[in-house]
Amino acid sequence: MLINLKTARALGLTLPHSLLADVLLYGFIAANKAQQTLEVVGDFLTYEPYGIMFRRDDAQMRDAMDRAFAVMAQTGALVGTYHKWFLQPTPTGELLNLPMSLQLTESFRVLGVDDF
Repeated sequence: MLINLKTARALGLTLPHSLLADVLLYGFIAANKAQQTLEVVGDFLTYEPYGIMFRRDDAQMRDAMDRAFAVMAQTGALVGTYHKWFLQPTPTGELLNLPMSLQLTESFRVLGVDDF
């Protein structure tokens, strides 16, 4: 939900409140430079699982993906990439300032990430 911080009135409700909807709302706020007047509030109503799809019998691809995520976790690239796109100004200058969700934090922890 978007809320006007000056009037404390709701401006709109997303269709299911979710990570994707939050990314769109934070993007809307950033693109309209409305950080002082608009805020995303409320808990997620749904969580969409994301994944990378490849053939089930492609052990080489599975191993490559496992290695890539392990290296990204060990080197800090997973968190660094998140920060680059969601917590720092984008190449076009918008600042989404979208905090990392508990679900993503826990997924990174499973991969061995301790520093967020």
